[in-house]
Amino acid sequence: MKTALLILLMFCLAEADDIRWEFQQFKTQLEEQHAAKFSDLASRLTVSETKITEQKHKADQLQSSNEQFQDKLNLLTKQQDCLKRKLCEQDGFTYGDGLCYYISTETKTWDESRQWCRDRHSDLVIIKSKEKEDLVVSFNKPVWLGLTDKVTEGIFQWVDGTPLTTPTYWRRGQPGFETSEHPNTGSDCVDYYDGSQPGYPTIGWSDAPCSDTLYWMCERSLC
Repeated sequence: MKTALLILLMFCLAEADDIRWEFQQFKTQLEEQHAAKFSDLASRLTVSETKITEQKHKADQLQSSNEQFQDKLNLLTKQQDCLKRKLCEQDGFTYGDGLCYYISTETKTWDESRQWCRDRHSDLVIIKSKEKEDLVVSFNKPVWLGLTDKVTEGIFQWVDGTPLTTPTYWRRGQPGFETSEHPNTGSDCVDYYDGSQPGYPTIGWSDAPCSDTLYWMCERSLC
């Protein structure tokens, strides 16, 4: 009986050793697998961080280049504006909004005013935007505009040959066309009226006789 128990105990101890050995082997295997995965993840992380560092460096270089380019562009823009201003000022014109402008200090008829402009490679001002209208208004003078219906009564045309389109800035009661009751008024030229005359407070465009003498405004392109 004792011998059988001893044999059984020895058998159990041997089985326990086998289990212990298998467990150790399994543990070692798991550690090796996790170590490999950890090493792989660490390697991939290092590569990723290296790429991020390289991209940040490139981004910093690009930002620096962009700032340098913007500085050069700003400098060139200032130089260009300076040259345009000087080109305008050679003939007493003023540079603004990409064009050269001249506001007279004396008065002439519409035709005389236009000829004065054309003698200086320009023409009477053309208004096709609110910004241009605001520019004319800012001078606070009644001036001739480059607009007329000389060719066909009631059909206005700019001096560059284009027809009048919106926006328009006629003052109240204008334009005044010739009629059977009021023929030959001669109001074929358009001026900007500044509301300075007593009894006529509203400002805007007026259809006036071309023989009137007013200030004028010339403009010319730099190109």
